Amino acid sequence: MLALTWGLAADIAKADFTFGEPSRLSHPVSSSSYEYGCSISPDGLELYFSSGEPHGGYDLYVVSRTTPDDVWGNRTSLGPFINTSRFNLSASLSSDGLSLFFSQGPSVGNQAIWVTTRQTLDGPWGSPTELGPAINKGVKNTEPAVSADGLSLYFARDETGDYDIFVATRPTVYSEWGEAVRLGPGVSTGFDESGPYITPDGLCLLLSSGSRYF
Repeated sequence: MLALTWGLAADIAKADFTFGEPSRLSHPVSSSSYEYGCSISPDGLELYFSSGEPHGGYDLYVVSRTTPDDVWGNRTSLGPFINTSRFNLSASLSSDGLSLFFSQGPSVGNQAIWVTTRQTLDGPWGSPTELGPAINKGVKNTEPAVSADGLSLYFARDETGDYDIFVATRPTVYSEWGEAVRLGPGVSTGFDESGPYITPDGLCLLLSSGSRYF
């Protein structure tokens, strides 16, 4: 179930009355494998996503277009710095387009959250850095979603047998992340919550909620 909540203490509401009928993205985004965990740039010209690979893992790709009305161009791998032999999943692009958060690990259910940066919008992505114990507690941390101001990072973590949504904050984009905290009963239901997305104004959190996730 897709759900949304207005503010962190609000009740979860079904969002099927809000959005139109979804349409499938065809090639080059969709393939004969599984694609998910997408993140679109604020200008609508880049789309990052995970795609299953023949070696059994997942890699991160990007497609681009000249205007929001154009079709997507060919997919491009994010390269060996990011796409290791492990599972590379769930990209989240910062609003300035210079930081990319994602999860990586030996399996879909064993992940840590990393970040990679680039100097310019057309520059290459650098070697990623694991975000450390303030965010990566245990081995099940996945699906990051960074806020538009870069000061909050939402993600899914399994501490007790179910995935819940956590958030970590920092005072400036140059500061270290503080200890992540679990969002309360207005968001966590006792089922698996995953796939968070925070709207640019920071007032609406979209997420998936249902039975077993991994």
